[in-house]
Amino acid sequence: QQQQQQQQQQQQQEPEYPRLSCRGLPHAEFWEAFRVEVERVMSPGEAVDVNTVTAVLHRAIEQYAVVKKSEVPEEQTCGIGLLTMSILNLFQVGDAQSAVSLFTSMQQVADPVLTLLIDVPWAIVKQSEWPFYAMLAQIQARKRSFAAEAPQLQQLIQQADGSAHPPTVAFMQGMSAAWGAGDARALDSAAGTYLADHGGSSPAPLSLVAALLGQRAAALHGGDQQRGEQLLAAAQQVFSQVVRDATDLDAALMASWPIFRMLMM
Repeated sequence: QQQQQQQQQQQQQEPEYPRLSCRGLPHAEFWEAFRVEVERVMSPGEAVDVNTVTAVLHRAIEQYAVVKKSEVPEEQTCGIGLLTMSILNLFQVGDAQSAVSLFTSMQQVADPVLTLLIDVPWAIVKQSEWPFYAMLAQIQARKRSFAAEAPQLQQLIQQADGSAHPPTVAFMQGMSAAWGAGDARALDSAAGTYLADHGGSSPAPLSLVAALLGQRAAALHGGDQQRGEQLLAAAQQVFSQVVRDATDLDAALMASWPIFRMLMM
């Protein structure tokens, strides 16, 4: 009985977040197969093939139309699975103008995405095992691929990157080199120096998020899980001050900072 009371007290103290796991829900087998398929398609380090994404989405929609014939209470619906379908649909963007306002023009998708980015601890989102950050990293690459077609996109990228601030440019170059080489010590050093010297003055706030995530990567590489969790929470706190609505999210997804790719580890 005492153990039961302790569990109830713990549940009361824990904040409530959207249900991010579809295990144990109706049609769990379908949702798990869909999750695995999306994760496979969103492989890191490679530009996603839009036709492949479209095929995965259409197949999932057809299968879901069959399984959902049985009525399911709203609270037992796999919310993150449905959101994943909506995000996959965004890959259909085919021109620069649409890329600029991708989430701004799709508020019904932007709202739950922002909830997962701002309100729900990133650690909990990662525990769900849905490739949420992988999809955003691929959308970021897709949006940026239109930059050559539109000067306004290049201006947005330069602003988000802090291209007019030499120390920020130097940090991006150093971080990219260290990340690409898998040099955890150099990554930690570059991030620590940048945060110490420019943490309060950087014209590109997303660079601070990247620096904290760089330090997290170094901590995890060294086996310091606790410090990694602390840095993940600190990075989200800074991110939530920068990205507050769909317009901010679109701007963040135009930047060169590999925040979402770094969140995949």
